[in-house]
Amino acid sequence: MCRMLSMYDVGEEDSDAFVDESQNSSGRQSYPIHMQLPVVEIMKDFMSGKTLFRNVLGIVLQGVNFLITERTNQIHGQLLEKAVLLCLEIVVLVMEKDSSVSDFWRPLSRMVGLSQLLLKSGTANTLIEDYAACLEMRSEECQIFEDSGTDPGVLIMQLLIDNISRPAPNITHLLLKFDIDGPVERTLLQPKFQYSCLKVILGILDKLLIPDVNALLHEFGFQHKLSTFLQLLYELCVDPLTSAPLMDLLCTKKYQFFVKHLISIGVAPLPKRSSSQALRISSLHQRAWLLKLLAVELHSADILLDHNHHEACQSILTELFGQRHADYGIDLDGSNYILHNDTQIGANGPISKSKVLELLGVVQFESPDITLKSSQFVSSAKYSSLAEDILSSPTTSGRSVYYSSERGDRLIDLASLRDRLWQKFNLYDAQSSTFQGEAELNEIREAIQQLLRWGWKYNKNLEEQAAQLHMSTSWSQIVEIAASQRISFLENRSDILFKLLDATLNFSGAPDCSLKMAQILTQVGLTCMAKLRDERFVFSSDSTSDTVTCLDIIMSKQLSNGACRSILFKLIMAILRHESSEALRRRQYALLLSYFQYSQHILDSDVPATILQFLSENGQEDEEFDLEKIDKDQAELAHANFSILRKEGQPILNLDGGFSLDSMQRLCTLEAELSLLLRISHKYGRLGSQHLFSMGSLQHIASCRALHLPVKGNIRRLDNKFGKNSFDVDKQRMVIAPTLRFLFSITSLVDTSEFLEVKNKVVREIIEFIKGHQLLFDQILQEDLSDANELTMEIINLVVGILSKVWPYEESDKYGLVQGLFGMMSSLFSRDIFSSIQSVRSENLQKADVSISRLSFSLSSYLYFLVTKKSLRLQVSDGATASASQQPTLALLATFLSILASALEKAAEEKYLLLKRKTCYDLYTCESISHLIP
Repeated sequence: MCRMLSMYDVGEEDSDAFVDESQNSSGRQSYPIHMQLPVVEIMKDFMSGKTLFRNVLGIVLQGVNFLITERTNQIHGQLLEKAVLLCLEIVVLVMEKDSSVSDFWRPLSRMVGLSQLLLKSGTANTLIEDYAACLEMRSEECQIFEDSGTDPGVLIMQLLIDNISRPAPNITHLLLKFDIDGPVERTLLQPKFQYSCLKVILGILDKLLIPDVNALLHEFGFQHKLSTFLQLLYELCVDPLTSAPLMDLLCTKKYQFFVKHLISIGVAPLPKRSSSQALRISSLHQRAWLLKLLAVELHSADILLDHNHHEACQSILTELFGQRHADYGIDLDGSNYILHNDTQIGANGPISKSKVLELLGVVQFESPDITLKSSQFVSSAKYSSLAEDILSSPTTSGRSVYYSSERGDRLIDLASLRDRLWQKFNLYDAQSSTFQGEAELNEIREAIQQLLRWGWKYNKNLEEQAAQLHMSTSWSQIVEIAASQRISFLENRSDILFKLLDATLNFSGAPDCSLKMAQILTQVGLTCMAKLRDERFVFSSDSTSDTVTCLDIIMSKQLSNGACRSILFKLIMAILRHESSEALRRRQYALLLSYFQYSQHILDSDVPATILQFLSENGQEDEEFDLEKIDKDQAELAHANFSILRKEGQPILNLDGGFSLDSMQRLCTLEAELSLLLRISHKYGRLGSQHLFSMGSLQHIASCRALHLPVKGNIRRLDNKFGKNSFDVDKQRMVIAPTLRFLFSITSLVDTSEFLEVKNKVVREIIEFIKGHQLLFDQILQEDLSDANELTMEIINLVVGILSKVWPYEESDKYGLVQGLFGMMSSLFSRDIFSSIQSVRSENLQKADVSISRLSFSLSSYLYFLVTKKSLRLQVSDGATASASQQPTLALLATFLSILASALEKAAEEKYLLLKRKTCYDLYTCESISHLIP
């Protein structure tokens, strides 16, 4: 091998990989093989099929049987095995280098791929069988490699995984017996008749079903390979070329891969951290890759056209949720939770666990601590500070003290850390030791060992945390896909969704649930809540919009009041968890909003009960129908929601008084909190506003610093494009408008009959809010109405509506808001505002008319209030007094009333024309029908 390598001169491109032999003479420092070989030159040889390529293949193609015989009977057997391993490593290095530079070289000098070369040379089948035999041999051996990078089985699996995405046909396709003579995607895989790595992998996975063999695999530490086997299958199933052939194979009755391994791997007991943390990590990754495989099958399988995929999807759902579709003739599992139209969901009894919940239970453990400091392992602060200095400056002489694992985790390179520590103590050469004696030297050795143990523990804890998140993410994917795409396959869907939602809320609110886990689970909860809302109005398949009656809607399926209260309580507990983030809170607020939409009153309180009774009289034969009971139950739920929110959710409304808009995430979180308050106020009307006001929500909003930040420039000049004023646009849309909407909803509590009642607490708090944000109100009142956009017009309407409701109660006029309202009256009343907006696009004309009408109504109502309640006297025409105070005059008011009368007359004419056209159309329709009737 050395003679072969000596044929090549090291070029400039390999100078950074050259290592002086004298630097390694001590044996203390070892460099990876890619730093010892001229990889670029070797790759050129491989691409041309020259001497080194032929010699490497000559060594590898000796075969496994020959290697076993030589290793057993000959003295040089061990050296031969090392030579084979070195050749395999060289092949891997060439493939890696090829992957990084092929995109640049392919157009000019890239030759035929390796797969074609092997086929052309007639050695492909031999190589395929040898790789498969080597992989099979490693599955039966008891030898454990401390460094997985020297394990032939691991190297083979890494080779297969890394080359899946290479241009077809590639080495992975060759070794797994895909068709490389034709289109890869049309391959018919037959591992039963073709000996390859795929046959070996599927055979090893099948052995997991045999308890005795499974125990041996656990004992001999084969779990890491099982994880890579499942990862390989997943990567093949998501690759566009290999997906269809492999998934078709796994769905066949011979393999029944998905459910078979869900039973054997999915909910097996998780090894304990104290006994075998490495096995625990590998076991979590196994389940993660398996769940990802199941999710791919549920998501992409064409179940409508392929019977095997249809059965595979159905069997997955059966195993996960514990029931089958009625078409299969299998009884459904009993449930403790049923619906309003039969009984109740979640009213009594414990929640029976299905396999999907058992899988969630696997990851329901406290994440290992990755905040352990080296000082907790070393008694002397001198040594721990030395380690922290090394880790804080991780790169020295091109070598890093960190490395990335296969899954991207940033781990400590223990060998590098050890070498750096010895360098610090100048102990590479024992003769140059400056220490006082053997005792101090032993102390240093012991300290380094303790630091290495700490580094090993840190790595394992970080790997376990990553494995936990990996499985949690995979679990969330399969649940969301099943809930959003395949839920129609199942019976008792509301029951299933409630159990999933309940479980995710329980865990996300638990003290041992990490922040990342809580984000994943909350997203699953959002999906389940959305599907519960859909399920309320899912009717039988033969129902149409014409056949669904009012009774069907009133009797729509819904969780019981007890289940709803449980969801709300657990959701609030999850929101109030100690550790949170902007992203998590936004998801939780969205989930809370979705819950309020789900639990809102199905009956409109404005519609008399007699009318509802009449509309539903066709369903009176249903003994379960009781309109009064339904109304009472939903009223009780609304009351219970407010009681829980008032008792447990007070901190939710405590908006951060020190809130700063230093990021878009914080701005979105504030918007989500305001949206929650608006949803409660809007859906529950005056009752909702009363509860929110009594909880002090207005005071908390008033203390939010976001409202005190000024908006630069005029509001009307801000548009929705990113640019100079994008921050102001965001503030206007996400903070100012929602806040004013909420404040306007609170004004519904103001009783105008209590005019000048100083004890009116609602009025006082709203007035104090206005005084505290006078600059904002002044700026809005100064806007020009002629070219205001839709959002600005809404904000102006909100401000005028708020002021017209409460400002008459304010005796002092030192704030200048009355003059601002008078100025807007002068601007609005002095011209035909309805005709001046004709320049607006035609599709927005109706919205603009409505906004102007609302504004006119608010201003005229305010003026009427001042005249009738506060004895305001208007001047006949403009004079010195009227001009100074901007007070509208009788002449201006008369002009406005004349314009308004003309607008109303025009609207009446348009309405008359529409009614006339409708009448003519009805007469024409009747005449047409009469001709058809004999």
